Amino acid sequence: MTKPLKPIRVVVTEDSAVTRALLTAILEEAPGFELVAAVPDGAEAVDAVARLRPAVVTMDLHMPRLDGVEATRRIMRQTPTPIVVVTASSEVDGRLTYDALAAGALSVVARPVGPSDPRFAARREALLNELRLMAAVRVVRRIGGAESRPRMPPLAPRPPVRPVQVVAIAASTGGPAALYRLLGDLPREFELPILVVQHMSAGFIGGLARWLSEVAPGGVRVARDGDVLAAGVVLLAPDGAHLRVAADGTVRLDAGPSIGGHRPAATALFDSVARAYGDRAIGVVLTGMGRDGVDGLARLRAAGSVTLAQDAASAAVFGMPGAAVEADAVERVLPLEDLGPTIAALAGAGAYPRRGDPR
Repeated sequence: MTKPLKPIRVVVTEDSAVTRALLTAILEEAPGFELVAAVPDGAEAVDAVARLRPAVVTMDLHMPRLDGVEATRRIMRQTPTPIVVVTASSEVDGRLTYDALAAGALSVVARPVGPSDPRFAARREALLNELRLMAAVRVVRRIGGAESRPRMPPLAPRPPVRPVQVVAIAASTGGPAALYRLLGDLPREFELPILVVQHMSAGFIGGLARWLSEVAPGGVRVARDGDVLAAGVVLLAPDGAHLRVAADGTVRLDAGPSIGGHRPAATALFDSVARAYGDRAIGVVLTGMGRDGVDGLARLRAAGSVTLAQDAASAAVFGMPGAAVEADAVERVLPLEDLGPTIAALAGAGAYPRRGDPR
């Protein structure tokens, strides 16, 4: 006889009484969930999580006694639990959304609207799906930080047939915080273009670009079809389109079928980089669930490019990096704090060619 699945225990944190009632109704009506507490501020959330040990927490950002960022930070320090930020939009809540992700929240979704709104069903399902996914993530308190782990020396610059010309990065759950650290660790004079596929809920990629621009040497923006790669500039895949690059350094956006359930898909990016740049690229897989990017990274490695992955100790979720390692698609597995310096060392002093220069 099949044992029934335990319901997913949820703590809701929401300042607005109206929105708190809506979230409560959604969870009480959804099969497979158990609402164990609905609290109006971050301080109560910290206490409720410690007492009730839920599988997942929804987190508001603007609250009177303790905001969502500090509540997230305290929960992750005291009782590590998957946290999903539920917010109106990155336009409304600005950098608080991404500060919460940096503090340890795993993902962000749009706040459901009232049942009379035509967007209600889609947002309700997006919320429930995200809670199901994040409840399955095992998060741990990182005692001692990076310094407590053995350090691996960065890869030394190797003499490639041709200089490295581009960096391609894949990230999913936990990726925004990892990207913030990696990009911030690059030297200010870093001159290679960087292409990124970050899985995120629709509507938040623009805010992520603005947040990452605070630390990226050459700035960050959402890619547009026809963009030309530029020295030091980071381009993020937009909502609903694969990000590819042609041999002439021109961006191509593709709204074709999803790959492995993803659009944008990291495998589409890595495939195009392998074809366009061969052994002149660096491919990186950061924290994330599933295996997106694995097949493309393997082709990138087969083409002669350097392939790197974030290690399990520093990753929020070792799914994507672990799958890439298992597939022998990775040349080196490194802690997050070593990835930026390693990429900079591999890039060496070579600058990205300006338009008209020979490649």
